[in-house]
Amino acid sequence: MSTVPLPMIVDDDQWDAKDLAGRLGIVAHAAFLRAGFVPYGDEPTSGYLLKQVDDTGSSQPSLSRRYTAAQLARRREGAPAPAEVAVQELLAQGNGDFVFHVFLLTRDGHQRFLCEAVLDAAALAPLLSGRLDDPARALETGSAGARLWDALAEWVFPVLLYELRSRNVTGFASLPDDAKVEILKRLADWKDLASVECTSRQLRRLVTERDGELWKTKYESMNLPTKAEGSADHSEGLGSWKERYVNALRRCYEEWLAQRRREREAELERLRDLPFQFF
Repeated sequence: MSTVPLPMIVDDDQWDAKDLAGRLGIVAHAAFLRAGFVPYGDEPTSGYLLKQVDDTGSSQPSLSRRYTAAQLARRREGAPAPAEVAVQELLAQGNGDFVFHVFLLTRDGHQRFLCEAVLDAAALAPLLSGRLDDPARALETGSAGARLWDALAEWVFPVLLYELRSRNVTGFASLPDDAKVEILKRLADWKDLASVECTSRQLRRLVTERDGELWKTKYESMNLPTKAEGSADHSEGLGSWKERYVNALRRCYEEWLAQRRREREAELERLRDLPFQFF
């Protein structure tokens, strides 16, 4: 993991004013920012993490902060809030050690834990007890803290970002099938509908299943004469409406080519009948 940008979010005086738990929280917060997350929800009145007293009455407050992906934070005004957010939580134990949690928090309040680590306060003290620039350099030396941040960067953060983006999609793909079909019906060009089918397996399945609503309208808009289908029954043996449309389009093109060929032959015949004059 590259150097955590501590000087970008805290100055020397703020760092010096924090105890071990507060400094650990700052480093974890910086790691989230470095990975591309942005803070989400309530802002702490002081410091960088929210302090919350445990419901069990523990004298040691927990430190936590919520985050979301940068793309989700830039939604337009009035857009729904993210369905799930990432949370980091730091719990102080009675023996002085810390429990570090990273989990997804759903809209209904359920937690999906992705990372849990017990951090040895004695091992962290040399890492975090120095001046502001010291921890950033120390995180690259292979210490216990460095191994934790490497695990965050290589496994936890990528999973978090993927989960947040995939579970907070509110675009076309998240619409009900009926709504998608109503939108697709309004595509004027058959090439656009064909392109939609190539977008994903889900959309290909949808267009295939709703063939009678999508491709049938395209076919009927061609206003083909009855004889264009021959003497066969239109409802049997002709394949899907997409196949009918493609076949009818091919026949129209072939007829256009044949007409152009006849016109050229007629023009050549007319030129052959003209008398030639030599000067």
